[in-house]
Amino acid sequence: MADFRVLTERSTLLTVLGTLITAILGVLLLYIAANSKAWAGAESWQTVIRDIGSLLVVSVAVAGLWELFGKRAFRDELLAKAQLAQDVRTAGLVKITDSFLRDVDWDPVFRNVNKLDIFFAYG
Repeated sequence: MADFRVLTERSTLLTVLGTLITAILGVLLLYIAANSKAWAGAESWQTVIRDIGSLLVVSVAVAGLWELFGKRAFRDELLAKAQLAQDVRTAGLVKITDSFLRDVDWDPVFRNVNKLDIFFAYG
């Protein structure tokens, strides 16, 4: 469960950083486009840069909200609809993988084991 929290925090951090950097770039483009003296004779480029800045600011707001809240709420809703969330928690599943040798860190799994049930499916 701790690994999940770390991955969630890392994902949140990367999303916030990417959103902030893109938003700052958009505001910077809007600021550059607002200086009308520098664009004398090149008003069409001023319009393009202003529109790109506006697009970055607005799209960052929508995409950032989706990344931070929408995706997670959508995932939770899907698990609730399929009634899998409680089943997965109740079963105590740690990981589902197709490569038990490479993908599972076995030492922590067996460290405090008193009773062990293993189910192998091989086809």
